[in-house]
Amino acid sequence: PEELKGDVLEMVRLTQEQLDVLSQAIEALFSNYDQLLRDNSLLDSVKHYEELVDDRELCMIKRIFEMEIPLAEKSHLRYFISRVADISDLIDDIGDAVQVMVVLRKV
Repeated sequence: PEELKGDVLEMVRLTQEQLDVLSQAIEALFSNYDQLLRDNSLLDSVKHYEELVDDRELCMIKRIFEMEIPLAEKSHLRYFISRVADISDLIDDIGDAVQVMVVLRKV
């Protein structure tokens, strides 16, 4: 539905930004490890974007079930929104793995 279009595009934009930050963190892991070790802001940003996407997902799902559309359509929309949010969750999981690599490399 048109009333969800802006929110979906915002979720995608946030996910793209999250991926950009993760890419920077992975690059720093190999090229500027000491900086990554001292400054967790890149990996913290990955987590922050994931939280923003999760918040947007929950708000959208709530709005979907308040809409006057058939239940089957609500279910399909919820599934779609959740799959888009899953991308952000996967990026966050990779960020967690990078964090583990930073710690293990320190030892």
